[in-house]
Amino acid sequence: MHLAHTTEHATARLRQRGIPAELLDLLVEYGHERHDGHGARVLAFNKKARERMKRALGPKGYARWESRLN
Repeated sequence: MHLAHTTEHATARLRQRGIPAELLDLLVEYGHERHDGHGARVLAFNKKARERMKRALGPKGYARWESRLN
């Protein structure tokens, strides 16, 4: 996902929080999805999502992002 596909508000919040676009891509690719009951999708790195991500990226690739997943 490129930041061009996010709202200006979301882009500003990502910058304010220091969240790189690549991490957002990983969240969309590997994150666990649930619905909030009001029409929105909520994505999170739960245990299973982290395991999928670790298998796909390998130990070194996963280690690069691990500290930012909380």
